[in-house]
Amino acid sequence: MNLKKTYRNLVREANYRADLRELKRPSRPCDPGKRRILFFAPEAAIDAHFHMMCVTAKILAGEGHDVWITRCQSQFERCPAMAAHGLPHELSPGQRKDICGRCTRTSYAALRQYRIPVLDLRSLADVSLQAEVDRATRTLPHDLANFHYDGYNFGGISQYEVRLEFKQSYLDMDSEQVRGPLIRNLRSTLTAYLLVRRAIQRHGFTDVVYCINYGLMLAAHFASRKEGIRSSMLTHATHRNLDRRRYTVYTNTSSHHVFRLEQRWARWREVPLPTETVGEIGEEIMFRFLGTGSHIFSTPKSLEGALSRSGTKRRRVVAYTSSPDEYVGAYDLSRALEAERPEPRSVFGGSLIDCHLHWLEGLCRHAEIRPDIDFVIRIHPREGSRKGISRESQHLSRLRACLKTVPANCTVIWPDDPVSSYDLGETADLVLVSWSTIGVEMARLGLPVLRCTDGVSGVLADHFQSSAENAADYFRKIDALLATAPSFERIRYAYRWWNYQQLDSAIDLSDLIPAADYGALPPYRKPARAADLTAAVLGDVSPYETNFPLLERHRTRLGEQAEEIALRMQCRRIFRYLLEGKDGLLDDYVYVESPSDGLEAFIDAHPWLKESKKAGVALRDGGQVVFFDRDGKETRRHSPMAAILGFFGATSILVSSAWEGEAPSSAGRVASLAELKAALLPSVSAVI
Repeated sequence: MNLKKTYRNLVREANYRADLRELKRPSRPCDPGKRRILFFAPEAAIDAHFHMMCVTAKILAGEGHDVWITRCQSQFERCPAMAAHGLPHELSPGQRKDICGRCTRTSYAALRQYRIPVLDLRSLADVSLQAEVDRATRTLPHDLANFHYDGYNFGGISQYEVRLEFKQSYLDMDSEQVRGPLIRNLRSTLTAYLLVRRAIQRHGFTDVVYCINYGLMLAAHFASRKEGIRSSMLTHATHRNLDRRRYTVYTNTSSHHVFRLEQRWARWREVPLPTETVGEIGEEIMFRFLGTGSHIFSTPKSLEGALSRSGTKRRRVVAYTSSPDEYVGAYDLSRALEAERPEPRSVFGGSLIDCHLHWLEGLCRHAEIRPDIDFVIRIHPREGSRKGISRESQHLSRLRACLKTVPANCTVIWPDDPVSSYDLGETADLVLVSWSTIGVEMARLGLPVLRCTDGVSGVLADHFQSSAENAADYFRKIDALLATAPSFERIRYAYRWWNYQQLDSAIDLSDLIPAADYGALPPYRKPARAADLTAAVLGDVSPYETNFPLLERHRTRLGEQAEEIALRMQCRRIFRYLLEGKDGLLDDYVYVESPSDGLEAFIDAHPWLKESKKAGVALRDGGQVVFFDRDGKETRRHSPMAAILGFFGATSILVSSAWEGEAPSSAGRVASLAELKAALLPSVSAVI
């Protein structure tokens, strides 16, 4: 064991000396027209982040640029890798050695595989740098958000991770449990700033690239601003949890871009999606039903469903809350970065910290006067301790007090209750959100969505989401949306928004990285879109600008028709999943709305529906769906979502349906039950 340890130490020392020899060589000037780029990557123990940095660096090196990637070697008191691996702020020597060793091993393996030069941060650190960090943080303001250095708000950028880790919308600066981690983050962020400035000054870097908006990384952004050079931020598209094939690139920071989405959306809104993009978004929907991933907090969807509605025709409204600490942190981060953003507005008043309380109090008062509606309040799963960080949020205790007593027709689903958000959505006739992404998700599934805030998440109120001017208008909208027939346009525009926000904001490298959840550093070959990624990182050409011409090729009549058919196929696919728990398309079927005497009487009056036939039949009565396949097998489910998706996915529609006017143009029509019977029964030669 001692020999092995000695050998590892000798290898580590040899690697370090080799790195130092490389650094001591005089920095050669860049070739004309080429750049010297520093990839600031002190979190190699987060494999997905570091691999993204390595791939991008390799692509830029292939374009002739001089790229270097940093290696940390335990320079920071606190770093994103420590947080990502759930380590406490007070690390034992063994814990620090383990996490820093993992980081170093990952870095050596990846950079050797790709043959990328390394900049060891130990070559930049010395006693004077540490003394400057000590001097600057010796006397700190009570509110650490007010700490500035070199004119930059380091206190502001150091708070985001602490808010998320401790789930605190309001940071108690008098609590040592909060203040200690904040100071540790602040000192680490300041150390990163000084190290990156030294790197730029000594080695003549023209660009800095970093990953994700952690305070430690944003320090590199501040350093590049101070030195008058360009910085870019990389992240994965938030698609299928995190899509490792798709690299989103932001000039400066993501905070500078989130509220610019509205500026481009008008160009994207009326352009049909390619069929493969519709299919990709369909895959994303199915992925979320499985409930797997760091950014998916709901438990998986079940075939059994939740809060059964069998035997009742009362409408159901499901309200989904959000976790304010994430967005309070993001808002404060934007202010620290001097990024423009609108002032958040809540229909029911209040700030980002307490607007949910005002909203839910108003909703409960409304429930008292509307016994004809079931209200379900789904508290965001992240607020609890069941998944991810094992502590409850600060906000949750206030919600418990607010919802201690609720009307009889109101049910609260708490964060740790084993109920899937998607099971609840399946039972909803209307979805209410504050600003949660689940609003767009439910619109993709055909449900009407009403939100109560603006200026929080960057998602617009458009064809796929409704908003209100005030509380009175909000409750009028609830009634109006419950009375409105389903809209195929809602699904269409929700898919287009998802493509716009998540897919076309990124460069697709799927010819290099084979799967969305690919965990290794791929064997390198130049991807087809290497030039587009280079332009996004080093130029002012965003992924949007390179992706839009690819999308616009489909702005044709045939493109519209192809998109409609592809969307209907996804509706049919999800309809089957809701009915059977199986992924795949149903065979052809006709959609029929039963008369007012109810499903059972209708089925008894038409027993031929249960016979073997040429196509299936879907019957709807309100949110109750009965499906007979070609062999007469019967499946029943109370699911407004299935009723909507089954309607839009049907091969043909019986024209007497109350929703017939909303049917897509590509769906067939059947004029009467007599014609339907003649078409379905095998003894008759007519076809649908």
